[in-house]
Amino acid sequence: MAFNTGWSEENTPQVLEGDVRLACEAKLCLTSPNSPSECEQSLNRYFSIRFKKARDTINARNRFLNLRLTSQPNSGTQFSSVPSSQQ
Repeated sequence: MAFNTGWSEENTPQVLEGDVRLACEAKLCLTSPNSPSECEQSLNRYFSIRFKKARDTINARNRFLNLRLTSQPNSGTQFSSVPSSQQ
């Protein structure tokens, strides 16, 4: 008798890393009335995104907050990205 748990390599949870992790954390931290010390790195990354024009800064920060993990067949896991900030 075979026992099937429904668990497979494909169901393994992925740990967020890099900007995707920071973007996810920043969303939580920006909505919190009290930012714990754990928010420092993600909020620093968010506020470090600056451009000469305010609209460019706003657009880049929005793209950062909307980063997400994407999985494409036969290409592995990829991350959508935001352009490097210009200071």
